[in-house]
Amino acid sequence: PGMFNPFMVMGAFHAVELRYIFQTKLAGPTFNLPLNAAQQRMADQMLGYWARFAAGGQPRLDGAPAWPRFAPSSA
Repeated sequence: PGMFNPFMVMGAFHAVELRYIFQTKLAGPTFNLPLNAAQQRMADQMLGYWARFAAGGQPRLDGAPAWPRFAPSSA
């Protein structure tokens, strides 16, 4: 029952982030659906984090949630 969500069928899987990073159609039926508004905001934020990390080693964005440094003791 309820709305079918093709992204939940497989759960989390390798390379699922590519659709959000490259924001383009990829192979497979679930990758050809347009991003909704919430997905687009997440894609924009992910791309910002990745670009800032690539440019300066720190994934920090103004106005976005902080991405704290990983510490094994916090896992």
